[in-house]
Amino acid sequence: MKGLSVLNRQEVTAVAMIFPLTSFLYITGIVILIALLIACIFIPNDWQTVCLCIDFIILIAVKFLINYYAARKYNKTIPKMFSNLNDFIAEQNKFLSRRLVPKVVRNAISTNIACAYVMYERYPEALDIYNRIINDFKRPTESFYCFLNTADIYLSLGNEPMYFNFINLTHQVLNGVRNTNLKLYSKLLSEYEIYYSVLELRRTRSVQAAQMFMDIRQRHINLERSKKIHSKKQAINTALPIYILGLAYMVLGDTEQARSCFEQIAASTEPLPYVNRTREYLKTGNEEVLWH
Repeated sequence: MKGLSVLNRQEVTAVAMIFPLTSFLYITGIVILIALLIACIFIPNDWQTVCLCIDFIILIAVKFLINYYAARKYNKTIPKMFSNLNDFIAEQNKFLSRRLVPKVVRNAISTNIACAYVMYERYPEALDIYNRIINDFKRPTESFYCFLNTADIYLSLGNEPMYFNFINLTHQVLNGVRNTNLKLYSKLLSEYEIYYSVLELRRTRSVQAAQMFMDIRQRHINLERSKKIHSKKQAINTALPIYILGLAYMVLGDTEQARSCFEQIAASTEPLPYVNRTREYLKTGNEEVLWH
């Protein structure tokens, strides 16, 4: 539902290894710069330090620019999961098949595949991926999204004990970050609040959970307006937040607003399960189909 591990040029290294062209440019650039460094040996001592500094700066710039281009190119593949799952998975697996892709990038790609499976409600496949990579995560953000997404999967599978287990693991990550990085803690806590409110709404279907979701949602909207923040993750797919909003309105008894939300979703061209459920609800009036 969330937690897309979109590659960020500032968070991973050697993103360039995903694509043949950027791999070639990346490796060629490093080889050339190493040759230049060796050449510095043969120039006068007075100029050696200057040349080494220039080569080092060029090396950093080349790596940054190539990885920047590769990360942007990769991020453009993410929205494909909302149009054709099989094509998206095939393309992502092609990236994983490249030998020089580092482990941190492989894990990010695998996480995106798992998120795609969750979007299409293929929970066993998603869970299998998380079980394979869950011990590889070194950074708190990676563990945070992995635990929260896994909690989502277990809730969808009806396994509440495991759901609460992974919610607790998410809390542990948050507590650890709070003691080391307050800025990151604030960001993760904000994402956790909205995500957890959605999970609890789905789990309990209670007025309290619906109101909690609405309150947190409004607080986030106000924060985004005040800071002029635009969430890239929400921009990728707008239908799902509207779907959850419709569920909250329904629980709160505002059927008119709920129907308005669901009519927006029914008009979506995305071949996703909740879009089909919405259309079924609008035809039959059976509210239960919305919660599956």
